[in-house]
Amino acid sequence: MGLTDTNRRFPSEDGAFTAGPYYSSTTKSYFELIRNNGQTWEEAQALATAHKFKNTSGRLAVIDRPEVHRFLVGKFAFMQDTWIGLRFFCENSILVWTNGNSGKGSYFSNWSHTTQKTNLSCPETGYLYTFINENAFDWDLANWQKTANYVLIEYPTGKK
Repeated sequence: MGLTDTNRRFPSEDGAFTAGPYYSSTTKSYFELIRNNGQTWEEAQALATAHKFKNTSGRLAVIDRPEVHRFLVGKFAFMQDTWIGLRFFCENSILVWTNGNSGKGSYFSNWSHTTQKTNLSCPETGYLYTFINENAFDWDLANWQKTANYVLIEYPTGKK
């Protein structure tokens, strides 16, 4: 596990070591950043649910509050694009987190200026997926063909 000059952690290049898991008292969840070369959002979600920590299955991370965002930016160095658990359902024009909550009802978002000003077209799959933009810590949308090398997993244990 590596350290940046600001002491944020990132996984090793070969994927042998992850960054985390780190406990957030705000969410009562642990978060872990793992490297897994070139996965789509769907593949990353399957990977996250296959991982377990403290007998709890993972999911792609839910970042629905500014406190969670600050915690994650303080703990992890997002060196490349990283999948998170927010999906846009094109048919209904709604955002849904991997915990089932609506992203529209959330009072926090961190969309990039590019995403805010772009009229994205939806692919045949009917979904767009969210990732943390490398080095900017903001969010962008992508279609099903996009791959990312990092996955942010949340383990909602409900306790430390």
